Amino acid sequence: MKNFTYIALILLIIASCSSPAPGDKNKSTAENESMLAPADSLTLNGYTFADATSMVKDFRKNPVSSDARTSIWFSKEYIDSLSQILPQEGVDGFRIYFAKKNGKNDIVMVATKSTTIVNPDDPKKFVQQDYFELRSAFFKTARTENSGIIENDATLAGISTASAANCTAIPCNKSLNAISCLQGKKWVNQFGKDSIKTRNLWYPIRLIHFWKEELDAAVRKGGKGDGIRIHFARNDKGKHIFVVVTTRDNGTKRSDYYNCYSDEKNKFLGVDDNGEECPNNCHGSTWE
Repeated sequence: MKNFTYIALILLIIASCSSPAPGDKNKSTAENESMLAPADSLTLNGYTFADATSMVKDFRKNPVSSDARTSIWFSKEYIDSLSQILPQEGVDGFRIYFAKKNGKNDIVMVATKSTTIVNPDDPKKFVQQDYFELRSAFFKTARTENSGIIENDATLAGISTASAANCTAIPCNKSLNAISCLQGKKWVNQFGKDSIKTRNLWYPIRLIHFWKEELDAAVRKGGKGDGIRIHFARNDKGKHIFVVVTTRDNGTKRSDYYNCYSDEKNKFLGVDDNGEECPNNCHGSTWE
């Protein structure tokens, strides 16, 4: 388990190199069985199970990034809905798979539930199994289907073009592992048409609540928070990562912002778990 890293609302998600092959002896028999998803099941970002399977497999066949600049934007309304609905579904986390759609970079987001299977990598924890039996009608609406907007435009008002003035550190309730805005900018700009060896990462649901809290605070205090942006990036150790930043409406574009509006100290300090990585922990993954 990695520590969750952020400066203000920059969230660093460190990825791993590869995933174990099917039938890994470290995985339980139950986990090695084929995942039987309902025929009409959908991912959190609106893809059918069949489409998601095809997208993940396309990425595995050719893991070279289709673009040097890639980000994916989700609206505040979408984050609000996930924060409200997922706890009612009994979901306690989500997993993000790297994927490709029509040859272009994309992601597949899947809900997870804790099983009664003990995690062999950490006997104190249980396996977080991908979960597709979402009951809410929200996941069958156009809002979900079109939730993630893929961006490849280098001129977007994102962290890659942030000025030194915009990146000035603003006092926030930060973790000990916080990175600076300038560091995030550097890592986003280090991403190119690389061979991405990352498979998937798992995160606790509290991360979604954290995003909602900050965006709500931004709206209350005039910051016009309107969503989150997930940037593809590569750190100084050569690992491919995501840098996730909250965004606001500046009148013309969805702009990344680096100060924090929320003053909920406990919520900031409580978000201290990074995604669990393959191959360190692939248990519960559907696609291997």
